[in-house]
Amino acid sequence: MTKKEFKTLYDNMKALFPKDDMVLSNEALKLWYDCLKDLDFRRADEGLRLYAMESNWIPSIAEIRKYANKVPKYTKEEVHEFIIEAHKKERQNDSFGF
Repeated sequence: MTKKEFKTLYDNMKALFPKDDMVLSNEALKLWYDCLKDLDFRRADEGLRLYAMESNWIPSIAEIRKYANKVPKYTKEEVHEFIIEAHKKERQNDSFGF
Protein backbone atom coordinates (compact mmCIF):
# COMPACT_ATOMS: atom_id res chain seq x y z
CA MET A 1 0.00 0.00 0.00
CA THR A 2 1.20 3.47 -0.77
CA LYS A 3 1.42 6.28 1.78
CA LYS A 4 -1.58 7.94 0.12
CA GLU A 5 -3.59 4.71 0.46
CA PHE A 6 -2.49 4.40 4.08
CA LYS A 7 -3.81 7.92 4.74
CA THR A 8 -7.14 6.83 3.25
CA LEU A 9 -7.14 3.73 5.48
CA TYR A 10 -6.38 5.90 8.53
CA ASP A 11 -9.15 8.35 7.58
CA ASN A 12 -11.56 5.43 7.13
CA MET A 13 -10.58 4.09 10.55
CA LYS A 14 -11.36 7.47 12.14
CA ALA A 15 -14.69 7.61 10.28
CA LEU A 16 -15.69 4.08 11.31
CA PHE A 17 -14.76 4.66 14.96
CA PRO A 18 -15.55 8.37 15.57
CA LYS A 19 -16.21 8.05 19.29
CA ASP A 20 -12.60 6.94 19.88
CA ASP A 21 -11.19 10.20 18.47
CA MET A 22 -8.08 8.46 17.12
CA VAL A 23 -5.21 10.87 16.56
CA LEU A 24 -1.72 9.48 16.01
CA SER A 25 1.51 11.47 16.10
CA ASN A 26 3.67 11.58 12.96
CA GLU A 27 6.03 9.06 14.55
CA ALA A 28 3.16 6.70 15.35
CA LEU A 29 1.76 7.07 11.82
CA LYS A 30 5.18 6.14 10.38
CA LEU A 31 5.32 3.08 12.61
CA TRP A 32 1.79 2.01 11.66
CA TYR A 33 2.61 2.50 7.98
CA ASP A 34 5.81 0.45 8.31
CA CYS A 35 3.77 -2.38 9.84
CA LEU A 36 1.02 -2.29 7.20
CA LYS A 37 2.69 -1.15 3.97
CA ASP A 38 3.14 -4.70 2.64
CA LEU A 39 -0.65 -5.24 2.63
CA ASP A 40 -2.76 -4.72 -0.45
CA PHE A 41 -4.81 -1.57 0.17
CA ARG A 42 -8.09 -3.03 -1.12
CA ARG A 43 -7.80 -6.03 1.18
CA ALA A 44 -6.77 -3.89 4.18
CA ASP A 45 -9.67 -1.49 3.63
CA GLU A 46 -12.24 -4.24 3.16
CA GLY A 47 -10.79 -6.04 6.18
CA LEU A 48 -11.18 -2.85 8.22
CA ARG A 49 -14.84 -2.69 7.20
CA LEU A 50 -15.36 -6.34 8.17
CA TYR A 51 -13.72 -5.67 11.53
CA ALA A 52 -15.94 -2.60 12.11
CA MET A 53 -19.04 -4.77 11.71
CA GLU A 54 -17.85 -7.02 14.54
CA SER A 55 -16.16 -4.67 17.00
CA ASN A 56 -16.75 -1.38 18.79
CA TRP A 57 -13.04 -0.66 19.25
CA ILE A 58 -10.33 0.69 16.96
CA PRO A 59 -8.36 -2.25 15.56
CA SER A 60 -4.75 -2.92 16.37
CA ILE A 61 -2.19 -3.43 13.63
CA ALA A 62 -2.49 -7.19 14.17
CA GLU A 63 -6.28 -7.05 13.81
CA ILE A 64 -6.05 -5.07 10.57
CA ARG A 65 -3.62 -7.65 9.19
CA LYS A 66 -5.82 -10.53 10.36
CA TYR A 67 -8.97 -9.11 8.78
CA ALA A 68 -7.15 -8.14 5.57
CA ASN A 69 -6.21 -11.80 5.19
CA LYS A 70 -9.89 -12.75 5.42
CA VAL A 71 -10.59 -10.77 2.23
CA PRO A 72 -10.12 -12.79 -0.98
CA LYS A 73 -6.93 -11.92 -2.84
CA TYR A 74 -8.79 -11.26 -6.08
CA THR A 75 -12.10 -9.55 -6.73
CA LYS A 76 -14.87 -11.40 -8.56
CA GLU A 77 -14.18 -9.19 -11.57
CA GLU A 78 -10.48 -10.13 -11.58
CA VAL A 79 -11.30 -13.83 -11.36
CA HIS A 80 -13.77 -13.42 -14.23
CA GLU A 81 -11.04 -11.75 -16.34
CA PHE A 82 -8.60 -14.57 -15.54
CA ILE A 83 -11.16 -17.13 -16.72
CA ILE A 84 -11.86 -15.23 -19.94
CA GLU A 85 -8.13 -14.96 -20.68
CA ALA A 86 -7.63 -18.67 -19.96
CA HIS A 87 -10.47 -19.55 -22.37
CA LYS A 88 -8.95 -17.31 -25.06
CA LYS A 89 -5.56 -19.02 -24.68
CA GLU A 90 -7.23 -22.43 -24.75
CA ARG A 91 -9.04 -21.54 -28.00
CA GLN A 92 -5.77 -20.31 -29.54
CA ASN A 93 -4.08 -23.60 -28.67
CA ASP A 94 -7.03 -25.59 -30.05
CA SER A 95 -6.82 -23.73 -33.37
CA PHE A 96 -3.32 -25.16 -33.86
CA GLY A 97 -4.48 -28.74 -33.24
CA PHE A 98 -2.82 -29.21 -29.86
